[in-house]
Amino acid sequence: MAKLRYEIDPHNRLTAQGPYKFRHVFDGEYKISDDNSLIYHVRKSDNKDIPQQIKFSGQWALNEEHNLVLTLDKWNNQVEGNKLVLEADIIDADSRELVFTIGTKDGDGKERISMCKLIGIWQADPNNRLMFCVEKEKGGRDDLVFRGQWTVSKKHEIEYFYKKGRRSELHGIRLLGHWDIAGNNCLSYILSEDSKSRFDFEVVLERVMRNSIEATIGIGVSPVKKKIVLAGKWNLGDGANITFGINYGGGKIYPIAVKLIKKMSSGEAYARFAKTGHEFEILGGLGVTW
Repeated sequence: MAKLRYEIDPHNRLTAQGPYKFRHVFDGEYKISDDNSLIYHVRKSDNKDIPQQIKFSGQWALNEEHNLVLTLDKWNNQVEGNKLVLEADIIDADSRELVFTIGTKDGDGKERISMCKLIGIWQADPNNRLMFCVEKEKGGRDDLVFRGQWTVSKKHEIEYFYKKGRRSELHGIRLLGHWDIAGNNCLSYILSEDSKSRFDFEVVLERVMRNSIEATIGIGVSPVKKKIVLAGKWNLGDGANITFGINYGGGKIYPIAVKLIKKMSSGEAYARFAKTGHEFEILGGLGVTW
């Protein structure tokens, strides 16, 4: 079978170059299959031998411009190692999906928008960056790393925004979840208990205040240090058991369970956290007047 070198033209259309270096241009639309494969539906082409649907197999990635990159493998008649760079806009996300649009312009100048989604889970990479792990049909995964800085909104949601295009238009996503302390110097943002979609960030838990927990985190390969402040309310239970309730808006309050080992009478104190079962110990005491 003759190999075809596929590329994406400046109008986001699929093109192919055959063994005789003749370049074919296909008007069409993109789709993502249930197994996270890229499919191109051909509406019109200059080659009658091209099927109406072309399926690709390869490894997904996200480049520095936040475009989707599919590096093809040796499946079918595609050239192994060839890269398809799709100019895409990320528009939405949840615990299991990453949704984006791909705009194309056909030979008649008509613009078309394809809405596509990849299935997977969210995790944090070793540099505390957001990462969407695309599930593969035969196991394994492809990691889409978001290289920019994420922030925490006033509603304690993780937000990620980036500028793109000549007009530097702002794009981004908000991820709905809740915070927890996952161990000594580990702060987690949990999107879904069932799908294991969660971020476990390596942080320095600095101190406990009357209405907040403060931590410092480094994000990126050359880490940029940021402060995370989780505002909430302490609730004292029986004995040394307390919870820290965080309000996420709309009446949604998720508590963090904490076990207090030493209670300070007044002033502020450095707090060090350690996991014990499903609870957590504040070894240094609380900077709260009781």
